[in-house]
Amino acid sequence: MIKILQVVPKLSRDGISTFLLNYLQTICNEETVFDFICMKIDDSTIVNTVEKHGGKVFAVPLLSVGKLVKNLCFIISFFYKKRKEYDIIHVHQIGTGFIYLFIAWIFRIPRRIAHSHSTMYSAIKNKAFVNKIFTKVFLNYATDYWGCSEVAGKFMFGEKKWNKQGVLIKNAVPISQYAYSENNRVALREELNLSSECKIFLFAGYLNVGKNPFFAFDVFSKIVSEEPDAKLLICGTNYMGEKIFTYLRNKGIQDNVLLLGARSDIERFYSAADILLFPSLAEGLPFTVIEAQVSGLPCLISDRITEEVVILDTTIRYPLEKGAAAWANQAKQMLNKCRETGEKQIKLSGYDIVTAGKRLQNLYSLKN
Repeated sequence: MIKILQVVPKLSRDGISTFLLNYLQTICNEETVFDFICMKIDDSTIVNTVEKHGGKVFAVPLLSVGKLVKNLCFIISFFYKKRKEYDIIHVHQIGTGFIYLFIAWIFRIPRRIAHSHSTMYSAIKNKAFVNKIFTKVFLNYATDYWGCSEVAGKFMFGEKKWNKQGVLIKNAVPISQYAYSENNRVALREELNLSSECKIFLFAGYLNVGKNPFFAFDVFSKIVSEEPDAKLLICGTNYMGEKIFTYLRNKGIQDNVLLLGARSDIERFYSAADILLFPSLAEGLPFTVIEAQVSGLPCLISDRITEEVVILDTTIRYPLEKGAAAWANQAKQMLNKCRETGEKQIKLSGYDIVTAGKRLQNLYSLKN
């Protein structure tokens, strides 16, 4: 049996958790087990899924700079007790999370994987500075350097190290789950009391600085001026609080925007929507865009996102610098494009979880 300790900042409906859940449900069995160590649990159903597949979840204090010594002692104690249980530690949390690589080195865990999921340390300046320092200091204690995309790997590890030692691990998805469904399109629109003619725009992701939600609202307000019945569906946790509601009211689009929170049925929204708006400031390689393309949903995404994510012709990378009005015009042009399923193209591009899962299992089985 291979036991892997997955280090994540939290268990929630975010990209890292999605990555691990997809692979966990594909490869974890009597031969491969994922345990998780995290600082926060936002979604208890994920814990149930981990336990169902033979793993355990350990909640530990956040490695914050202010309480670093106290919390570090707690985590060192945890590793001392568990030091002989794990063959691999797989760290997905940059910044202070990379301290786990050092601790694992102290306790002689043989393989220590650093995994890059992003192309920025943080959208918040002070946090980005701290994360960069901790990453640079502790990264050398890794034995393996993995990334969700070429650009994410080169950002985190540098071009020389990535080209020599980097391993690309694709953000693969269960294709059948995200395939277009006319039943889902009709049923979800009925649940939300939206007509079949209503133009639906989708924003899927956390409401935080990095996802650039205010820009999306600016774009949508331009669209509403010409399509007053259009709706913007927001699927993601609101981490910006009242600022979001105030902004929507000031734009006069509060009645056109539905904030639906984090969703475990996001595949239904890909079928129900007409356009995905994704103006992120930075992404490693977003699951949302891969999933949406499986369903054939046209995607208008920021040019800050790597070209590696573009698989269908209906996915357009567009410069943020062109502004909200240009984005709105581009989105309206995309409404007229024919929608075609992307299942075959996604599989051919290597994002099928079944094939990718076999590869990951083989990589975990390698010995240093």
